[in-house]
Amino acid sequence: MSEETKTDDDLKILSFEEIMQADDLDTEKVPVPEWGGAVLMKTMSGKNRDDYIQILQGRMVGTGKGRKLSNYRGLSASLLQQCLIKKDESPLFTAAQIKDLQGKNGAVISRLVEKAQEMNGLTDDEVEKISGNSETTKNEDDGLTSPEDLVAPSENPSND
Repeated sequence: MSEETKTDDDLKILSFEEIMQADDLDTEKVPVPEWGGAVLMKTMSGKNRDDYIQILQGRMVGTGKGRKLSNYRGLSASLLQQCLIKKDESPLFTAAQIKDLQGKNGAVISRLVEKAQEMNGLTDDEVEKISGNSETTKNEDDGLTSPEDLVAPSENPSND
């Protein structure tokens, strides 16, 4: 039976170790002729995606379907800071360098943001779902969730 014709019943049940060993973070070389070359872009880890979503949610105002982003400043550069990497897979930009990135050609930034959104499933519909279906809280953990955190919210406020 080919991979395409397998049913859910035919799929192997994965162990924790197999999941952790899976290389599921894609990397793509993205041409940027305006900068004289290309950049490496990697899909975000779950933690990086959560960090970015937290930035989005922290800028939401209103309630229900009326929720919207109140401030777009730095969002594009923040997303790229999560996705652009060096050859050794470390971040290309530090958080402190986001302002420097914001000074670059807006059309290039927009094109790179579109690619990052595509690679990470952050379509306009997904961002709308994130913004419209969740409440903003000021007390968030550092992303390291323990079983106790699943029951009660963290007492440690974030310094974002």
